[in-house]
Amino acid sequence: MKILYIHQYFSTPNGSTGTRSYELAKILIKRGYEVEIICLSDVRAKTGLKGKFINGLRKGIVEKILVNEFDIPYSNNNTFRRRILNFLLFSWRSSLLVLKSDADLIYATSTPLTVAIPGILGKVFKRIPFIFEVRDLWPELPKELGIIKNPIVLWILDLLERSAYYFSDASIGLAPGICNGIRKKSFNKKKIFYIPNSCDTELFTPLEKNGQKDPSKLKNISPLLKKTDFVALFSGAHGLCNGLDFLIEVALELKLMKRLDIKLILIGEGNCKKKLQDKAKSFKLTNLIFLESVNKKDLASLIKNSVHCGMMILKNVPAFYNGTCPNKFFDYISGGLPVVINYPGWLSEIIKDEEIGISCDPERPTEFAKALIQLKYDNKKYLKFVYNASKLSRSKYSRKELSKKWIKIIEKVKKK
Repeated sequence: MKILYIHQYFSTPNGSTGTRSYELAKILIKRGYEVEIICLSDVRAKTGLKGKFINGLRKGIVEKILVNEFDIPYSNNNTFRRRILNFLLFSWRSSLLVLKSDADLIYATSTPLTVAIPGILGKVFKRIPFIFEVRDLWPELPKELGIIKNPIVLWILDLLERSAYYFSDASIGLAPGICNGIRKKSFNKKKIFYIPNSCDTELFTPLEKNGQKDPSKLKNISPLLKKTDFVALFSGAHGLCNGLDFLIEVALELKLMKRLDIKLILIGEGNCKKKLQDKAKSFKLTNLIFLESVNKKDLASLIKNSVHCGMMILKNVPAFYNGTCPNKFFDYISGGLPVVINYPGWLSEIIKDEEIGISCDPERPTEFAKALIQLKYDNKKYLKFVYNASKLSRSKYSRKELSKKWIKIIEKVKKK
């Protein structure tokens, strides 16, 4: 059985973006399937291919995965117009490959929504079973953010979304709110499945019980870090959706409280990063440190040895509350990090119910700052959160268990 896996941002752990498609592809190969990936050239990703592009495409075998990488450069720093053009170009070129493919099943994962187009074409013109995985709801999120306002464009995207659900043999949502969004526009609600991101408990491992974090090991990255500092990490895109101005306010609150022993580290890239850096510099914030993206292996090492807690930050938009499933949350808890979150929703409920961190009001940076102070000084509570986070990552969200459910869906669709 050959599976054509369409994911714009495919990356091995050598890249600095999510590796869900890489990990799931490896699981399929272990079960005896052939897997062919279609992706583009994301600056955060490392596909494993190093050869030259020929006619805008390079291909090769990466750990038994056949990878097709288009020479379509993509970055979070691109303008919205440039991103849309790249999305459409990727969809067009992927569709041409699909129409020539001898695959037994097409698996397309968003975002963007346009990755559904080659899956729909493969289903309609070649009768290839099609599974559509939804990581973020489009056009709901860009509509709420005010990024897309044109009613004609919104209508076209809504039609594409409904078509994706109609023609797919199964739809997979990564968050409860995503599944609810699919149900509102799907004709067959029985083919909707919830499978969140999973925890890489082999790569991300917590320190031994008596181990001590040492932020000063990061001095080669930032001389501002001391061994006695408490380090809170945000790892991910620095874009409009992330609302990282909130952390500027948190850093200011900590400075006013004279709690400069609590450092906020932001790792990642995005079109808002330069503005955030300039703002932090204008306020002379030595407790807010910006770092370049790192690969997954280095991130796992930082989390294990030098970081005390993870931060979940998003712009205060209700559609985000239950409609996103960030990789960083699962990386944090895999490494045994307590989590402090600044928005309500399903992840906030998990954090409270499982006692793995603290949930704060999205409009109250002072509350967030006090939560970090509490984690630094309430050692009993901190260690409880560490234990619960590690335990949760290895039970409910283990990749091994969630992949079993995922494989069942694929095999069920193929048998139809």
